[in-house]
Amino acid sequence: MCVFVRLTAMTVVLAFAAEASAVVIEVPVTPAFLKNNPRAFSIKVKKRDDGRIEFTIVRNLSGPRYLVSSLAIRRSSSLVLESRFPSFVRKGAATYYFTVAPEHIVNSDLQISETYFTGADKNPIPLPGGMHYKIQLRDFAP
Repeated sequence: MCVFVRLTAMTVVLAFAAEASAVVIEVPVTPAFLKNNPRAFSIKVKKRDDGRIEFTIVRNLSGPRYLVSSLAIRRSSSLVLESRFPSFVRKGAATYYFTVAPEHIVNSDLQISETYFTGADKNPIPLPGGMHYKIQLRDFAP
């Protein structure tokens, strides 16, 4: 009986541990966030001669990560473009370059989902859970 109770308790603990490993933490990346976390991201924005806004966003990483970035360009509430970029980053940083027309800035964003991964170099496997960073482009527009 005692062994059964322990086994049941361990099963419940392991079930919750598996759930906890899939937790996703959502983090809005704002100018205030960058001020408090200066090493996390670098965001450079400049207005081009043709009027478009050029973004260079760098996610600095302390170790290997699996990233999926999603760029959504909207005009008002209508989605004009959506593009996803999955990548396994072994070291250093991931850099995103894009240019947006000023009329599309207000409701557009870049989201970066970041998780750890396991496996050999030829067959990496993303792990569940992680961080989900959301960058509203209007927060950084000139």
